[in-house]
Parts: sequence; C-alpha cells; structure tokens
Amino acid sequence: MTLSQLLAAPLFRYRYRREYAYFETLLNVLSVEPVNSPRPESVKSITFVVYNITRFSGGHTSILRLGSALADRGFEVAYATFTSQTSEEMVAAANSNLPGFRGVCLDSGALRTRCSDVWVATHWESAYHIRNLSGYKAYYIQDYEPYFYAFGEKLLLARKTYEFGYRMITLGQWAASEITRNLPQVPEPAHISFPYENKEYQPQPRNFEAYPHKQTLKIAVYAKHTERRAPFIIQNILGRVIRDFHERGLTIEVLYFGESRAYRFRHGRNLGKLSKAELLKLYQKCDFGMVASLTNISLVPFEMAATKLPIIECIDGSFPYFFDKQAAVLTNFDWRDLSAKLAEIISDPNRLRSMTDLAYQNLNGLSWETSAGQFAELLLSGETPATLS
Repeated sequence: MTLSQLLAAPLFRYRYRREYAYFETLLNVLSVEPVNSPRPESVKSITFVVYNITRFSGGHTSILRLGSALADRGFEVAYATFTSQTSEEMVAAANSNLPGFRGVCLDSGALRTRCSDVWVATHWESAYHIRNLSGYKAYYIQDYEPYFYAFGEKLLLARKTYEFGYRMITLGQWAASEITRNLPQVPEPAHISFPYENKEYQPQPRNFEAYPHKQTLKIAVYAKHTERRAPFIIQNILGRVIRDFHERGLTIEVLYFGESRAYRFRHGRNLGKLSKAELLKLYQKCDFGMVASLTNISLVPFEMAATKLPIIECIDGSFPYFFDKQAAVLTNFDWRDLSAKLAEIISDPNRLRSMTDLAYQNLNGLSWETSAGQFAELLLSGETPATLS
C-alpha cells in the first residue's frame, strides 16, 4: 500500500461510517408508498419541518420569511427539526437570519407530541419524517433537490418524495417545471411567486455614463462551494476575462461573497458571509453582480436587481424563468463570450440603463406577504390561483 493510500484510509473509514449511520437513521422513517392525506376543512396551525436551522442559510431564511408572513395572517406557525438541534439553538440561528421572526421553534420531540393541522416538508429528508404524522401533508419545494447529488441512493430517495401525494408547492415555476419534466406521472405542482424583501434593498444611484471611461470594474460574485453555483468554472472564466481586459488596459476587481472566509477563491478577494447591511454596501460600490443560478434561482439576483446593480447570469440556468432575458448579461461557460459581452455593454450606457430598469420592473408586485397569501390559498383551496397560472 502506498503512503497516499495509508493516509487516505482513515478518512475513507470515517466517511463510510458516517454515511452508513446516516442511512441507518433514515431507514427508521423510510417508506416510499404514497400517503393518504385528506385536506382539512380549515387550517389554524402550520408546522414547517426543517433540518438544522443554519446561520446565513438563504433556504432557511426563506422558510422563516414565509412562516412569519403566514403568522401575520393569523396562523399558528412553528418550525420543528428532526435532528438533535435544540430549540434554543434554533431560535438563536433563526434570529440571526431574520431578527424578529414569527413562530415558535421546536426540537425533534414535537414530531411525536405536537398536533398540527398542516405539516410542511421543507427538504426531501423531512418529507420522509412527516409521512406518519397526523395532519395534512404539504411540501414547500425551494429547489429540485435530486440535482444536488450524483446518480445514486440520495438522488433516487430525493426524487421519490415527489410521488408521496403531498400538496406540492414550489418556490417559483422552475422547480415545478423540473418535477413535471422528470416525473410526468405525478400531478403538476403548484407554485408561488419567488419574492424578495423589498424593504431591505432599494434602488441606488448609478452613473452609467461613467462606465465607458472606467479604468477599473468591480464585480460582486456570489460564490458557494457547491456545483450548482459553478464555483470552479466561474473562477476560471473570471481569471481569463481579467487577463483579457488587462491586455486592453483595464482592471477587473472581483469581490467574492457568500462562503466562509476559510475558502480561498482565485482571481479575487473573498469577503465571506455578509450581513444585509454589508451586502447593500457591496452592491452600492460594485459595477456588476454575478451569480450562477444553475438550479433554482437564488435571492441574490433579486437583491441586486432591487439596487439596480447590472447582473451577470448563466444563460443555461433558471434566471430566464424569473426575469426577462434582456434583464441581465447572460453568458455561457466560454470566457470569450463573457469578455466580449462585458466590453460591449460597458460602452453603451443606454443599454445598461434599460437592462437594469427592466430587471427592476420584473420585481414589481413581489413580496413575502403576497407569496404567503398565495401559499395559504393553495393550502386551503387546493386549487392553483389564476394569478399563478
């Protein structure tokens, strides 16, 4: 056995034991048969079943925003975990993500003792944990989660949850379309509008007339070490674009954000995970914002659009499901394409202005209050509101 194999063996054994224990725990609730879940005549209490509530998690923050907006509408809202996280730890993380959130946090004991009119799965694993609970079953789907895995056990188990017969409600139309495309045998999911918090991000003054004369362009890049955000391709593309612009006598400064500062990103500076106030300052000082929404869109492009920061997105991702194609610089994975499009658009202030104006117009009417109303209507009626079709 080589030295590298000897060094790798303990890590392999640790990962093997961890995965074996993971599936051993999951088997306690594993069943793939559809469930009978009759809709109640009225709904008073709604319980979202979550994994650990994690600080800086956009997905968990979205659940908290939806739950808080539902609480404002008079529902009794709770967030229950199926892990060992304590309710005190949940509250601390939730307050960090959304200060003043509404609803109560409950540890895993609530899955045995709580009575709830509606149980809402928020992740494919939680869909298994609510199967045998007494109450109506709904599924708040923020992404097409089978795409998170290589083909294998977890992908198949995640995909199977869409066949349980829960009331499926997706965040935006993209995830609903992917479920329908990959599982044509299941009923088409309903969807609510993908909202953003319009009180936190407002239009900022932008001098587009200055872009053709800039010697340095600052790009805020949302970077996560997950393949659905294309972190390695983006770093390589930006490195080539930086070099190409340097040969033209222009400088590109890349400011990464969204990931721990422990990660080293090439061709730029990693600012780490930022607060809302820090994000607003970053959007104010940058000339472009870049995001790769390869699966369901992130909240980040909405925030950027709200501040009228010109957006760079991936043409092969989900951005066109939520914005007009002319609302961003849409690029592929060829650095030459991005370099040429950037050079072209910075020379055209009128196009920059119309692009950001269009992105901002696409936000019209979006709010968590509106989406919560749609969510409640779908739970109560079971019908897709005409405004969503």
